[in-house]
Amino acid sequence: MAHDSRRSKQSSAPHITPYVLRQHYAYSFVFMRQHLTGKAKVAVSHLSRAYEQELEELLCEGMESGELDPGIDVRMATFALIGMCNSVSFWARREPGISLDRVAMGFAHTLIQGLRAR
Repeated sequence: MAHDSRRSKQSSAPHITPYVLRQHYAYSFVFMRQHLTGKAKVAVSHLSRAYEQELEELLCEGMESGELDPGIDVRMATFALIGMCNSVSFWARREPGISLDRVAMGFAHTLIQGLRAR
């Protein structure tokens, strides 16, 4: 499968949508989940890890196809993408004219250009 900006946008858009449309909710999920206990903590941890694995698989596919640099540290690249998306809750409100498409396309372009095989 092609690892172009369109596919990267499709992968990142669901992650950043709450940050643009429901900023307080998303901020609480990301930064307050450390206070969860019991079943709620386990459930959120499982969802989080499943999401990380999905992103890692997407990066591995790109490496295997030759579209992405085979030397990528997949775990670190995954954390970088998640961190980029999580950061939206800090600045999206202050940025004039921000839209989901603008953020998703910008992040997708940055990620793909940085990881592209040369």
